[in-house]
Amino acid sequence: MLYFHGGGYTMPLHPKAHLLSCRDYATALGASALFVLEYSLSPGAKYPTQLRQAVLALRHLLEARNLSPSQIVFGGDSAGGHLAVTLMAHILQPHPDIQPIPENLTSKAKFRGMFMISPWAAMQTGSASFREYDQIDGLSIARVQYIIDLFDPVEDDVWADPLTAGEKFWAHLPVERVIVTAGSIECLRDDGIELGRALKDAEHDGTQVEVVVAEGEVHVHLAFDYALGLPMCESRRRLIDWFTSLKN
Repeated sequence: MLYFHGGGYTMPLHPKAHLLSCRDYATALGASALFVLEYSLSPGAKYPTQLRQAVLALRHLLEARNLSPSQIVFGGDSAGGHLAVTLMAHILQPHPDIQPIPENLTSKAKFRGMFMISPWAAMQTGSASFREYDQIDGLSIARVQYIIDLFDPVEDDVWADPLTAGEKFWAHLPVERVIVTAGSIECLRDDGIELGRALKDAEHDGTQVEVVVAEGEVHVHLAFDYALGLPMCESRRRLIDWFTSLKN
C-alpha cells in the first residue's frame, strides 16, 4: 500500500490520525508492506512539487521493488486523496513538467485499488456544501481558500483541479476498484461526490467505483476515531470493509 497523508499540503504527517489509520487499512488489506510518502509542504513547495514526488514514489514501487500494478493500492485523505486522483490523472495523461511513468510499467495490469477519504477535489469554494457547513465543519471557506493560495495551482489544470477534466478523461481508469468517501456535513462533500460520479464513467471499462456519504460526519471524521480513541465511525467501517474485500 502507498499512502498519502492529508493536511492541505501545509501540515506534516500526524502520528495518530494518519499512521494509525493507514496501518489499519494495510492490515485489513493484508498488505505485505506499507509505504507512506512524506511529501514537501507548501508554501515552501508549491504545485506541482507534491505530484512529482508521488510519481517518484510510485515509480519506486514499480521499478525498484518490481511490483505489478495489480499488487498496489494507493490513496489518502483530504489533500492525500487529491494527490491520489491527480497521480491517476498523470498516469492517464502525463503532466508536461513531470516525467511520465513508462507505459511498460503500467500497461500489463490494472492497479488493485485507489482510495480517497474526504478528498480535496476542486480548487474553489463555491459548492453548496461549503456555504451550508462553513460554520459546522472543521474546514471552512476561509481555510480552504488560504491553502489554495499557498498551494498556488495552475487554473483549470487537471493535475491540480481534477474536476475540470472532461467527462471522457477518466473513461479508461487503469485500476480495478475505487472508493470515495465524504461526510454528509463537511464542506468538501459536494466536490467529493462530483469526483466520484466522474470516476464512475470508467465503470464500463471494468472499474468498480463506490461513493460513500457518511451521515453526520465532518471532514475526515475517522481522524477523530484515532486521535481521540472514539468508537469506529461509519466511514472508517466502510473503508475497512472495502480494504478487506480487496483480499478476495
